Amino acid sequence: ALGFNYRLTDVFAAVGLEQLKRLEEWTAARRANAARLDSMLAGVAGITTPTVAAHGEHVYHLYTIRLDRSRFSCTRDEFAAALAAEGCGYAVHYPRPLTRQPVFLNDLGIICPPLPVAEQLAEEVLSLPVHPMLTDTQVSQVAEAVRKVADAYRIN
Repeated sequence: ALGFNYRLTDVFAAVGLEQLKRLEEWTAARRANAARLDSMLAGVAGITTPTVAAHGEHVYHLYTIRLDRSRFSCTRDEFAAALAAEGCGYAVHYPRPLTRQPVFLNDLGIICPPLPVAEQLAEEVLSLPVHPMLTDTQVSQVAEAVRKVADAYRIN
């Protein structure tokens, strides 16, 4: 009823089955890339990198950083645009909290309570490239771009 009409075709199923054969390899590569980013971004004031729960494992489908907006003279979107200007890819996967998604605001008539932490995070997080095909040089370039942009916008 929400307008979704997704079907898994035979072709997509075949591609998915082949990709599953490389899942462990790709997960290991993502984890290695994330560990390198963690190391290279450690100590960058105003940037929080992903954490792993004490008894958990992270597969790093996304490598989402959080900007402490009180430490920067820019918005998340301005920070992201500066990353792009440095040739660094990024993605904003969570541009608004769930309670402000149009489907909840319009179609269902649900009135959601304010969620200030979710609202704040929606303005502070963005994802950096961490996919398994990145080279060490590319991971270093991502980290350097983040450092450069953070230095440019940091409030001293």
